[in-house]
Amino acid sequence: ALLALMGKRAKQDWIRYKIQIAPNMKELSLNSIKESDLLHLLGDLIENAFHAINSADSKEVLIHLGKINDCLLLEVSDSGTVFDVQTYQNFGNAPFTSHKEEGGTGTGLMDIWKIKKDYKASLYIYEYESESSIYTKKISFLFDGKNHFLLKTYRDKEVRNALIRGDL
Repeated sequence: ALLALMGKRAKQDWIRYKIQIAPNMKELSLNSIKESDLLHLLGDLIENAFHAINSADSKEVLIHLGKINDCLLLEVSDSGTVFDVQTYQNFGNAPFTSHKEEGGTGTGLMDIWKIKKDYKASLYIYEYESESSIYTKKISFLFDGKNHFLLKTYRDKEVRNALIRGDL
């Protein structure tokens, strides 16, 4: 129902919204995360993707539910702006938003981090150069019990020079 509701909203806002769900995901997802936490996580991630593409020329969002090595994989890709480097610095440590003027508070990222921590899920963020993909970034959660926080970016020098955290 959440994915359908977000799909209706995407249609109203002229967003190309795609969903890919691997077969037999219901059992795997229910064994990996409480339904309420899954809905909260998906809602926050999709909402953030919609905010990121607000001013983009191409408005694309892809939701993927799958598995890797029998672990639940949840991914949200979008064609919006990449994260501000301060987002990475504050992610899970303090509320931070790049869209305060639109009512953003940064609590969504705090909630996402809490779910990551509660389930010891690994969080992977991939940033793509605009000419190599229709998407600019992908946020992946792998419920593998490893609690990693990894970033793959083409802006590595910019990000390394600005970050002061030991867990990324």
